[in-house]
Amino acid sequence: MTEKTKIGLDFGTTYSVLSRLKKGEDGRVQAEACALREGGEGAEIQDSMVLKDREGKLHFGTSARRKAGKKGTTAYTGFKMMLAETDAELLNQRHYDETYTPRRIISEYMNDLLTKYRIASDSEQNLIDKLVVGVPEIWFASTRTIDCRTALKEIIQSTGCVNEVEIVSEPAAACAYFVQNYFENTGEHYEGRILIIDYGGGTLDIALCDVTRNGTSGDVKVIERAGAGWNTQGRAGRAGMAFMEEIVKTALKEKGLEEAEFISDPKFSQCVQYIEQELMDRVDDIKRKFQRNMLADPETIMDVFDEVEFRYDDCEVTYGMIAKAYNQVIRDLLDEKLDKIIRYMDQKGIDYTGEGEEDNFKIALAGGFCNFYLTERQIRDKFQDIAEDKRFQNIITDRRECEKAIAYGAALIANDVVEFKSAAPYSLGFASRLDQDEPWYAIKKGDDIDYGNVKMFTGADGRELLFRGNSIPLIVFNFEEDPAYAIAREPLPQYQEKLRLEKDKIYKFGYSLDQSMVITLHKWVVPNHRHPDVVEDEVTVVLDDIYNMMGNLMVIGGEA
Repeated sequence: MTEKTKIGLDFGTTYSVLSRLKKGEDGRVQAEACALREGGEGAEIQDSMVLKDREGKLHFGTSARRKAGKKGTTAYTGFKMMLAETDAELLNQRHYDETYTPRRIISEYMNDLLTKYRIASDSEQNLIDKLVVGVPEIWFASTRTIDCRTALKEIIQSTGCVNEVEIVSEPAAACAYFVQNYFENTGEHYEGRILIIDYGGGTLDIALCDVTRNGTSGDVKVIERAGAGWNTQGRAGRAGMAFMEEIVKTALKEKGLEEAEFISDPKFSQCVQYIEQELMDRVDDIKRKFQRNMLADPETIMDVFDEVEFRYDDCEVTYGMIAKAYNQVIRDLLDEKLDKIIRYMDQKGIDYTGEGEEDNFKIALAGGFCNFYLTERQIRDKFQDIAEDKRFQNIITDRRECEKAIAYGAALIANDVVEFKSAAPYSLGFASRLDQDEPWYAIKKGDDIDYGNVKMFTGADGRELLFRGNSIPLIVFNFEEDPAYAIAREPLPQYQEKLRLEKDKIYKFGYSLDQSMVITLHKWVVPNHRHPDVVEDEVTVVLDDIYNMMGNLMVIGGEA
């Protein structure tokens, strides 16, 4: 029997990595980055970049980067962050239009990426059996990006390269990698909590994960989350990409240019890409420079880091500009989200100080932007790190491998080495009217999710609730624990017929969530209240357009 192909993918804002498992000579399982090849080229990492040349041909990854800036070319970057974007001006600034939409660019990019993998692995004739994709944690708990999971899953499946696609949160995938790494370093299975701080090109994801043993497998469960990643103030996300763009903006403005003069210029994107590469290549130089000037205001360090060329002018980028951009884009936001997760741990009595004898709390930094000195220093200062701090030990073998942690963890989840679980990031229920005091909930925020199994609407006694038909119910969501912030919406037209209730019939309902957190509503018709287990008719409805359904939000019993 042919061994099944199960791989992981980190679909990053700045680069993407595919990963698979290999067995060592000692029988242990390890993750490795997959080779990507087209013709004679091979690589383990592909830039998340697509370029359209003057003939309309699309180029991807390294090829796109090499051709960027040439006359007549159009570069597309940050397309993951544009998937849920509706601001026409921001989309236009990023060169998207009705023909070249973020969805189309992602589809073309995914097809190219997976084809390169299949060529490199000599499996062009065979489909990938399972692909686990890491996506931002914010996609699981934000009204603005909640449908991105479903959209990305559909896009990948439409390439025809994969049989099964599963979407998991990036911090959970990274946690799976760190759990496995702990075992490789110590020979012991980790049990406890890991705080994953994943700062990449487009999003900040902070997830507190609970790790337990389940036989020979480890279970990873996200129990609390904080983060940011939506596009604001013309920025693509609030992370590495926005930070690097701010550096270049600062340098160009120092030359007297107004933002409107350069923001849509393809040369601006090329300058950002250059600074991005320099920041990655010179991590140690940056660390030494800021450490040597610890007593000075970093924004006042006028030493030149590099230059960018824009319209035949050389524009200096100083270390002070880097610090200024960091303070404007990153510092306050990171501080706010770290404080949020710390408040949660304080409320739940979770010891995160590392002062006790037990080795059951870890802090793991993932994502390329966590390698940046100012980011790492701010995180360590927030948690008051000390010499030989065990909270940061035994979960990292090679600091550079943290950039691949999401892809590696996704491969471990795909092959069932580590099982991913999650607490519900929101409550799901029904209401018959807007002024209803308390909606009926099938799933409440924080509930353990049993993937694929239906959670019924039940009463205080645990028995399934029965509803007499009247009208189409309002679908209720609540992203907060406070019931006052519940929001309700009539179903979209494509759902209404299946959800229609008849006055003379009795119903029971439930919700289920799959591994990708796609929501399915279940409706059963029963003959009467004396025979609730007898089903006369059953309807299931996949709610795959939740964001649009919630476009005009109505609040039950509180203020939005």
